Amino acid sequence: MDERDSLTAAIAAVEQAGIDPGHWGAALGAIADLLGAQFATLETFDPKSHRHIGFRASRLQPGTMNAYLRHYADISPRTRYIWRQPERTIVYDHLVMDERGMDRDPFYQEFLAPAELRYFVSGAVSRAPGQHTIVSLQRARRRGHVSPRDIEKLRHLLPSLRNSADLAQRLSAAGSEAMRGPLDWLSDAVAVLSPEETVVYANAAMEDIFSRGDGIDLVSGTLRLADAAGANLFARALAAIRRNRFDPLAPLHAADLVASRSSGAAPYIVAVRALPATATDTLYLAADPLAIVFVRDPAPQPPLVHASIRLAFALTEAETQLAGALRQGISPHDHADARGISRNTVYTHLRRLKEKLGCATVTGLVRLLDRMHPPVEGPGDRTK
Repeated sequence: MDERDSLTAAIAAVEQAGIDPGHWGAALGAIADLLGAQFATLETFDPKSHRHIGFRASRLQPGTMNAYLRHYADISPRTRYIWRQPERTIVYDHLVMDERGMDRDPFYQEFLAPAELRYFVSGAVSRAPGQHTIVSLQRARRRGHVSPRDIEKLRHLLPSLRNSADLAQRLSAAGSEAMRGPLDWLSDAVAVLSPEETVVYANAAMEDIFSRGDGIDLVSGTLRLADAAGANLFARALAAIRRNRFDPLAPLHAADLVASRSSGAAPYIVAVRALPATATDTLYLAADPLAIVFVRDPAPQPPLVHASIRLAFALTEAETQLAGALRQGISPHDHADARGISRNTVYTHLRRLKEKLGCATVTGLVRLLDRMHPPVEGPGDRTK
């Protein structure tokens, strides 16, 4: 295959990867072959923190990738240089430092030299709001610097990389959004944590727990347990998940613990589960959620709303409790005060409740609940 055919094949592979993320490994491998590189990476950064949002690689061993993401990405003079460049800029070693500088730089000597790597070429793929994406090719020392012809090949690839990276990000966001509905229907409280351990999603039941501030809080975007022992176990569970995150042979970590409550109510039961990083052969995505946390309140709740109604309309625990309070004649304001949650939160639950049951007013909602609620419950009808 001549150079023109190889370039066409690499562009086709990149465009396919935009539609199917499982092809990113092959696409980056084709680019590496085209430019005589040992491996290729596609990295997405937060422009404010300079931390990784996403990371894809071809032919990169998990241990090497883990070391790069944990430590060496932060000290790489290459990424610091290319962060400042406009879209479609091509960067290579001698624009960053000379050979003597490479011999002294810890990134070159500690990270690259043991793997017999030395030179690189990178392209600024995109500079979208909130994220900057670059592609990088790593070359062995014996291969020397990239040639002007290599630079021109990469320049031809950048538009396709930009389009595919943007499409992949949009499809990923759409998939994440589609998952929110099913999680919001769960009666258990659910929170999804990012690689930085911040809460990126909480269903209505978890929002209700946060609003109570009784043992579990949301502090600066982070899920916090008030009980010291529970907080320590929670931190250890997340550390274990992070430690094995990019090891495809490591089992997914799971931990169960209890979280004491300042009110003296029965402790919450907390389950922490690792979420697998998206991995297909040589593809890893560092932006995947880190873990999912389930919280259950073991305190029995009175069956103020029949189980069949709750299931039929997919009511959350918070919405069910509000519906029960309304049936008892308790106003949303009084319900908020009694539960120790904000009125804004209660009115959010009320809006969702009216939408799900198709009622425009609170009066109509209460009448509908009364009409649907059986006067006598059988033994198998009681909510669990």
